[in-house]
Amino acid sequence: MTNIQAENLLLPNLNSLGDLTDLERENVQLATEFLQGWVNRDIEKIISVMAHDGVIYDLVFPEPVKGHEAIRNFAQELLSVVSNIGYRVEELLVRGDRVAHHGIFSGTFIGDFMGMPTTGKSFSVPYSEFVTIDSGKITYLWDQTDGLQLVQQVGGM
Repeated sequence: MTNIQAENLLLPNLNSLGDLTDLERENVQLATEFLQGWVNRDIEKIISVMAHDGVIYDLVFPEPVKGHEAIRNFAQELLSVVSNIGYRVEELLVRGDRVAHHGIFSGTFIGDFMGMPTTGKSFSVPYSEFVTIDSGKITYLWDQTDGLQLVQQVGGM
């Protein structure tokens, strides 16, 4: 297992990641592209790195999001309520077909969401993501964001 401190996964210098295999480097790049899709508000990029039957588990939503159409709807919903998305990756772990990273997720709350009215306030909260990749596509992604801190920061409670 490789443990890498990363300033920002969005601008990785893959040559500085140590003793990764070529496959592990490709998998880090794929995880990076997924985050770039969110930052750039590019739903097609988000979809393009996911397997057709890929699954996103996000603790904010009661059910897993499975398949391209459901992932597209999920992305549209989140992007309609959060702008100025950013990620600061503080730690990255890579082993074979698995990439895990955690850090700070930030943005601005711009829309009504799950009963919370729009506040226009910014947030910066811890997150963790665990990704499984097969044949160059993300098949499984588990995302955990500190929802309580997020709600407190945007004035939802």
